[in-house]
Amino acid sequence: MVLNDLITSGSKSFPEKPALVYGKERCAYQKLELEIRQLSAGLLDLDIKFGDRIALFLNNRPEFLVIYFAILRLGAIPVPLNYLWKEEELGFVVSDSGAKIIFTETNLLRTGLNLRNRVPALEKIILVDHTPDLPESVIAYRNLFCPEPKQPLPITAGSDVAVIIYTSGTTGFPKGVMLTHDNLLANVESCRKAISLSSNDRFLCILPLFHSFAFTTCVLLPLALGSTIFLVSKRTPFRNLITEIIRKRITVFIGIPDFYQIFGEIRIPFATRIMLRLLNPIRLAISGAAPLSPKTLAAFEDRFRIPLLEGYGLTEAAPVVTLNPPKKRRAGSIGIPLPGVELKIVSESGEELLVGQTGELAVRGKNVMAGYFNRLEDTREVIRDGWLLTGDLGKKDEKGYFYIVDRKKEMIDFRGMNIYPREVEAVICRHPDVKEAAVIGELTPTGEIPVAFIILKEGRETKSKEILDFSRRYLATYKLPRRIIFKAELPRTATGKIAKRELRGMS
Repeated sequence: MVLNDLITSGSKSFPEKPALVYGKERCAYQKLELEIRQLSAGLLDLDIKFGDRIALFLNNRPEFLVIYFAILRLGAIPVPLNYLWKEEELGFVVSDSGAKIIFTETNLLRTGLNLRNRVPALEKIILVDHTPDLPESVIAYRNLFCPEPKQPLPITAGSDVAVIIYTSGTTGFPKGVMLTHDNLLANVESCRKAISLSSNDRFLCILPLFHSFAFTTCVLLPLALGSTIFLVSKRTPFRNLITEIIRKRITVFIGIPDFYQIFGEIRIPFATRIMLRLLNPIRLAISGAAPLSPKTLAAFEDRFRIPLLEGYGLTEAAPVVTLNPPKKRRAGSIGIPLPGVELKIVSESGEELLVGQTGELAVRGKNVMAGYFNRLEDTREVIRDGWLLTGDLGKKDEKGYFYIVDRKKEMIDFRGMNIYPREVEAVICRHPDVKEAAVIGELTPTGEIPVAFIILKEGRETKSKEILDFSRRYLATYKLPRRIIFKAELPRTATGKIAKRELRGMS
């Protein structure tokens, strides 16, 4: 089985049912399959061959799905690009992947043209939306659609690479994670077994489609169920999004901690609050991609009156690894492994650690990636004896629930003592004047020291000494930040994580 079989199955079982809703546009399963077939036929004329890499440089829009599955139908490999990256980062990914074609849209076209000038192997640019002044060298997307090709399509197997997703590159240049059809389908099946879902569910997709968490949970999972995906491109204003959730009867909301923090804090008109209490259709809310604070969890649940479940995953695992069971969750925990996924805590030497001991999380299952694209040594470093080393430090309790302690490479070595930034951040965020905190290690001539970046709540004017005095009640002295830097905002990745690599240049 391959990913395109999800579309074929949906077309047979739910031909007229909307697979995708985008604003006023509705695309039924049968229509979606037809558009995929017609576009793939047209792409054959561009001499796309089995294994070719094709870049998708797009915001959230219906064409993303059509293009993605049309590429797969030819045995080629989509390479989704993070539209928030700078041109240098994008140029590296396009060059490293060897992408020969890039799909883009008008507001990203200038960058796309610059990328073609930077990367000689990039042959063609295809523009998905209409523009009156289309450059001569750019191909119009709609002109590619044509009837079924006369020549046979290549046969794709489950073990073939289905997508190359580049990691954010927090520790250097991004690496291309190769996920096969089998990897992704195994993860979808694990998600289905972990949560009670059906074809009647309505998924809101607000996360960027280039991200593995969004594509697996907000696209592949609902397609496997025969559900409807409500695709959103604009995330703000959030109070309008709440109204849309009620009107469109969204039952499954999958987001990142930032979303839930905003939902728990924003002022909502009285009429909307009443509608929310009486008509809230959401029955399942899941948070992933970054740690969820207890404060955010409590505020969201108080307002929406539904449980917020935290999960854990990484692109290299396609990506979901754990989830808090809906009826047996443990706040602060990332939950238990999904069915079909194994997880353990290991020491530096690879030995499994005991309950309560801190070590690196290691994952095993059919969801684990095929490897990094053109990086055999990097692959060997993280996959050992079939186990994927995640780079995350964690521990397990006596009930089998896992907890994240920190990133292995973010751990601060202060005079031989280990400091886990997440622990320090959690304490600082307990201060009533603090909205958010990020702690990093700063190299000095005498060694590494902890430095805290803090965003205060609106209207608050707390001083560094007050933060330190408060933190001293809960932390050993060696864990206290040696410097505190107050900021109005912090740099972030596309999924809302604080970009700590950028913070190191600001300290």
